[in-house]
Amino acid sequence: MKNLEMITSYKGFNLCKEDNFYFITGISENYLDISGEKEELIAELKRWRNEIDFDNAHMLDIETFFINILENR
Repeated sequence: MKNLEMITSYKGFNLCKEDNFYFITGISENYLDISGEKEELIAELKRWRNEIDFDNAHMLDIETFFINILENR
């Protein structure tokens, strides 16, 4: 049996965990849901923060929030 856990929610985005698989869901269909093991998710969020959303303050805030949660978990 899998263990689904809602870790946190921030600005309409949800960070969840199922066993060793983490995922972030968004409230709009325009947001790409991402998932993977913890280190994979952190690396992808950092890539988005540095390469994709570097000029989008709203998304930088969200990405940084979830990176901090994951790194301190």
